[in-house]
Amino acid sequence: MSASVGVMLLAPLIAFQVRSEIIEFHSPVFFKLAWWCPLIYAVIFVTMAFLFPFLEEILTATFTFKRRTIVFEFMAIVFAFIGPIFTQRYPYLIVFILAIYVIFRLGFIYAKWDWFFFLIGALLGTSVEALLIGIDLYHYNDPGFVGIPYWLPLSWGIVTMSGRRIADVIESLSAE
Repeated sequence: MSASVGVMLLAPLIAFQVRSEIIEFHSPVFFKLAWWCPLIYAVIFVTMAFLFPFLEEILTATFTFKRRTIVFEFMAIVFAFIGPIFTQRYPYLIVFILAIYVIFRLGFIYAKWDWFFFLIGALLGTSVEALLIGIDLYHYNDPGFVGIPYWLPLSWGIVTMSGRRIADVIESLSAE
């Protein structure tokens, strides 16, 4: 179930970024995406579904997120991917907006260890993207530092924080 969420959520968002010329894949196959994109998105969400509950247990942060708030988590991920498209001419504006969202989220609507999960996503997601860019699988059309846009670590951190809650809901649904 989590694999299908990853593919159905992230593949269209990346396709929208490709269409808006934010990102460009080398040797695209379908909708200008590389063949391996849906596989990577499935692996990301499956990894979150298996790893995050384990980490929460180790960190003693076990709790259940409310199912009715999952729509807001999906909206946060959508905004993290779509926001750079609408602020393409002003790349620092999306950094500012995403940073305000992260500060608000970590300051007011937080769960125990949210900052840790944000850092995992911001560091690990950005590092993997830098590696993939380094082996020339794709590139961003307006890179900031080391081929990575400035907003990317914030986007990955938001995806990880929201993915944590989505993974918890998916796990609770599969347990029933």
